[in-house]
Amino acid sequence: MTPTTNRELLVVTQLDSLHRSALGSITAKIHLMTSGRCFPEEGWSDFVVVILSWWVEEVVETIKGAKQVASLRFMDGPFEALILAKHQHVWTVKFVDDSKSSPLVEYEGEIEPRSIVRSLLAAASKTLEECRKRQFSSRDVDSLVSLRDELGVLLSSAWN
Repeated sequence: MTPTTNRELLVVTQLDSLHRSALGSITAKIHLMTSGRCFPEEGWSDFVVVILSWWVEEVVETIKGAKQVASLRFMDGPFEALILAKHQHVWTVKFVDDSKSSPLVEYEGEIEPRSIVRSLLAAASKTLEECRKRQFSSRDVDSLVSLRDELGVLLSSAWN
């Protein structure tokens, strides 16, 4: 598969779907979008606070240089976006469906790293604000607050 060139990878959340189960799990619709493609699909419902925490942590470790590949996994389903940090200003993203015997790369393209960082920060902040409004608190929410704050500091220092 030949990579296409695109500059933005966005985290899309639909917080009107935010829900807390009786067991305390917080879910909402969330997907990734680039070049008009939604992954895994538009309106995908998942454990939004947990996966945003995972994604932010992966991207933080990639910016710090502790990892070269960030794995943005979805909890529900065999889907993952792999982000390869090729250079400081160019990363590559692959959308992977792991449901078959061999993984299927559904999309591959270049992204501008700040786009995913800014989008992750916005998605985390909006999700946390909505959790606060609805009085949803948990260790997962607290973890996302700390990780979001760390990512914000890295954004302001990594590309200035």
